Amino acid sequence: MRIKSMLIMLNTASCVAMMYGLFVPSAFARDDGGQKTFTCSNETFKGDYAFTVNGVVLPGGFTVNGVEQPAGTSWPIQGVLLIHSDGDGNLTDIESLIINGFPLPDITGEPAGPPPGYFSLHTGTYSLSSDCTGTAFLTDDDDFNFVHLAIVVAKGGRQVRMVVVPPFDRGGIPRVVTSEGEKVEP
Repeated sequence: MRIKSMLIMLNTASCVAMMYGLFVPSAFARDDGGQKTFTCSNETFKGDYAFTVNGVVLPGGFTVNGVEQPAGTSWPIQGVLLIHSDGDGNLTDIESLIINGFPLPDITGEPAGPPPGYFSLHTGTYSLSSDCTGTAFLTDDDDFNFVHLAIVVAKGGRQVRMVVVPPFDRGGIPRVVTSEGEKVEP
């Protein structure tokens, strides 16, 4: 009998919790006659974000750490990056990328810096639409290495997902690279 009472209480509590969840207004979107109206702007993507990068550099003859990679080979790419967004459409990025197990050097063939290690610095711009989708562009000091990104901001600006899109940098090396990041909380 006691178990039956507990199950009834748990079932009632679950139903109340589910109903409450259905009626709580979202901080991210509101319902206007069946249509979702998003509330994103450049301000939604503001602060410091830590990202994990994963992907594949597609076949082609290119050089990594001074070694010519044969045409027709694909190489995995992994990395981490920290992006600072000012909420007005400007970005700074510090990243470290590894291609097929080797740190990616800057265009001179030397490990990038500062800071010490295999990190490179970039600046850029971004633009978000009200539906929380947008684009970003990052480049290094000489505009040789650049990346175009399609971005989606989620969870009220706490998460960002990105994918590299053409055109590719002046090296023209095609790649399929995605990044997932979340806001760095102090």
